[in-house]
Amino acid sequence: MSVEVRADGSAVWLCWRCHASGGTRGGRAFIVQRPRPDPRAAERQRSNTLAACRAIWKQTQALRGTAGESYLLLRHCAIPPAEGDLRFHAALFCPEVGAELPALVARVTTVIGNKAIGVHRIWFRPGEAKAVKKMRLGSSSDPVCIRLWPDSEVALGLGIAEGIETALAAAHWFKPVWSTIDVAQMKRFPIVPGVESLTVWSDHDKAGIDAARAVGNRYRQGGRNVELLRPKRAGEDFNDVVARQAQA
Repeated sequence: MSVEVRADGSAVWLCWRCHASGGTRGGRAFIVQRPRPDPRAAERQRSNTLAACRAIWKQTQALRGTAGESYLLLRHCAIPPAEGDLRFHAALFCPEVGAELPALVARVTTVIGNKAIGVHRIWFRPGEAKAVKKMRLGSSSDPVCIRLWPDSEVALGLGIAEGIETALAAAHWFKPVWSTIDVAQMKRFPIVPGVESLTVWSDHDKAGIDAARAVGNRYRQGGRNVELLRPKRAGEDFNDVVARQAQA
């Protein structure tokens, strides 16, 4: 329980267990009973979200020959195999602009178990190399990733990077590679059974370096080989490196 006694003699309190709160005001006590979260409502929300994600995924197609492939090539990315969890949607509603735009759609799965928990979307305009909006739909308490290369192509070694474009830029040097979507998921990335060597392609910023070190330490303590790589220039990711090399 938290209690605060104020200078005017009044007080407020909050019970962190039952979520009730109250206090005193004008010499009189009051209590506010806060309803506890309904687990059934939360489960219904998760179920509805998963259904929406499945519906989006069913509307997608393979990347080859699409505007999605063209967008990735404009970003100087390697094209992942059709068996990976990255596909193309020709017209997906984008809340940023209030209209349908082409989009890359990635299936988001748990790192351990490969359980689908949602999708990640990257909207773009054809002919432009900059994304309009990036949004993830669906959540999980377990660490998640995007399997740009399927499990069947992961033998002893695996590479990881934060964003999809960064991972596909790293794929010019190393395959297979997965995206952790963001730095928080990279930091949590668990030891994958059978993977004896991990290559981490981190962004050159404090958060990226700290996350790479955290996952690197986890794998080293588990007896695995680890290589941590980052761009030489501060503030860059490996997609920036590939783009700069292409313009040289």
